[in-house]
Amino acid sequence: MGTERPKSKRKKDTAGASLSLWALLARSSFYKILAAVALLAAAETAFTCAFLWRDGGPGNLEVLAGRFLYIFFLIGQGVVYLILIWTEERMETESRCTLMRLRIQGKRLFLIKAAYNVLCLTMLYAVQIWLAIGMTWLYRRSLEPGQASPQMLFLAFYQIGFLHGLLPLAEVGKWMRNILMLLALGTTAAGGMDVKGRVTKVIILATEGGCLVSSVGLYFADVLLCILWAIEIAVILPKAEEKP
Repeated sequence: MGTERPKSKRKKDTAGASLSLWALLARSSFYKILAAVALLAAAETAFTCAFLWRDGGPGNLEVLAGRFLYIFFLIGQGVVYLILIWTEERMETESRCTLMRLRIQGKRLFLIKAAYNVLCLTMLYAVQIWLAIGMTWLYRRSLEPGQASPQMLFLAFYQIGFLHGLLPLAEVGKWMRNILMLLALGTTAAGGMDVKGRVTKVIILATEGGCLVSSVGLYFADVLLCILWAIEIAVILPKAEEKP
């Protein structure tokens, strides 16, 4: 007679361990990320109101969104990314015994951490898109009657590079670029913390920040970055299987 546990029991244990890992990740960083996103929203809203009160008028929407809010977002994204990296470092040291008790190892452990990172970054992007929509609405309200176009919101996300990079509308190629970008950020944040890993994180974050400001159309730089991110993801995934 064997002592192997039933298959259904093993599946329940696996699902329970996965849920415990999600809870551990959330307890380690989710509230910190929420605080960072809330500070980003408060800073952008306050700056937008001050800018419109002082410099409002036709032609200033591109300056507000394409320059100042872009800088705010890069700072906010860098903070969130650092929190995710800090969480990975903490789990590798302080929470290693907990991970061993959960018996989640190798590729499965890495994929759960990467998925959590991607969801956190996606939340940041979603909040930024709604902030940009709200900023455009406030800008439209600040104009004199007759100065605001009924299609201002639509045109803003097509004509302003940063807004179009955030929300590419009908451009499938740029949507695929953004998805690969988030996957690259999420997987590198969940990767190793050796010197090579740190350099990779800096490169991925720098290339991601630079590609967000882009006009309509899929350019050679977009394709090149997609290839770079796809290679990085393909290199990191096999290494995850080697981790104990």
